[in-house]
Amino acid sequence: LERVQIHGLGARPALNGCCGQIISFDAATMRYGVIMDGSRERVAIRKANLRWLNGATPEMPHGVLRWVVDVLNWNPSDKEWELLLECVSSEEATKVKRFIHKVDQKRALVSRLLQRSACSQVTGLAASTVEIKRTKGSKPYLANRPVELPGLANWNFNVSHEGRFVGLAAEPLLLCGIDVAAPERVRSGKPRDIEDQLKSVSSALTEAEMSEIRSCGPTLKAMEDRFRQIWSLKEAYTKGRGDGLGFDFKRCEFVLPAADTEAEMSDTYASGREREPIVASLVVDGKKDPSWLVYVQPLPDDHWMSVARGPPIAAVDAHGGFTATFGMPNLSRKDLSTHLSRPEPSWQMRTIRQLLPLDRLGAYDALC
Repeated sequence: LERVQIHGLGARPALNGCCGQIISFDAATMRYGVIMDGSRERVAIRKANLRWLNGATPEMPHGVLRWVVDVLNWNPSDKEWELLLECVSSEEATKVKRFIHKVDQKRALVSRLLQRSACSQVTGLAASTVEIKRTKGSKPYLANRPVELPGLANWNFNVSHEGRFVGLAAEPLLLCGIDVAAPERVRSGKPRDIEDQLKSVSSALTEAEMSEIRSCGPTLKAMEDRFRQIWSLKEAYTKGRGDGLGFDFKRCEFVLPAADTEAEMSDTYASGREREPIVASLVVDGKKDPSWLVYVQPLPDDHWMSVARGPPIAAVDAHGGFTATFGMPNLSRKDLSTHLSRPEPSWQMRTIRQLLPLDRLGAYDALC
């Protein structure tokens, strides 16, 4: 069992400095069950208030990735840009260059570098040999994955980019979807009335979701935050399934905890602390669906990141190429429950250099 020390508790400061053993994890509340030394009291503690002893960290199965790149202040020179384009396929490079604005080109290129780096690191394939295809709904997948990948029977990934961030999430057995949501002032370059935003997507939001967003008023930022959270969750869920925008967004509804429980959101990153994920309940066609874990988490500068993971049997793949890579398409209830209840890993900030193949690092370092 993993041993931890409690710190930073405000409600029960007497527990700060005390040690115990982790005995469980509750995915619905994102809290660890800890049995305290001496008193044997059982308490539920957030990851942010636990320090793993003896250098240990929460164990994650091989293939679980949560990577994010901040491209806000990345301004590559022409030579750096050309070198990076050479690290992806000619077809991918052509697609990147089709974007009119440089900022869109940057996000598109970093997305492709993330995908190749993840596939290479997890499977052992050389980055230059990685072959990435997409489902009809545009979910990317590794088409030439090695047959024998112990513990990675259904390894899949998803990417998203908006505003200043590009993110990638990957899972070894469960379907995985991700979405980055930027505030309207970043997306369009100017503020936009929240009611105008809601009107433009009213056909995709349920009555309960519209009511929830408006209940966060009269503060406009709180309303926009809730809107971005809900929309990002819809994107992550449908991208995880594989059909993306082909799925009627109004069929899925997300229920989030009351906004007033998200205290100290504004100074989370100013203090250097990682914000705990906000877990949502998923309702599809009017019925709660517990086979998916969906959560949203804040990033700096009013951005949001959502992740959805669910059963591989829920994959939507019209052409069959993606699901053909599955080694365990039908998980047992035990395996599904085990992986859904697993703690969420921390997001790892990656640099452009960390995404490059080893044989390109020398040339890259010479330029940068």
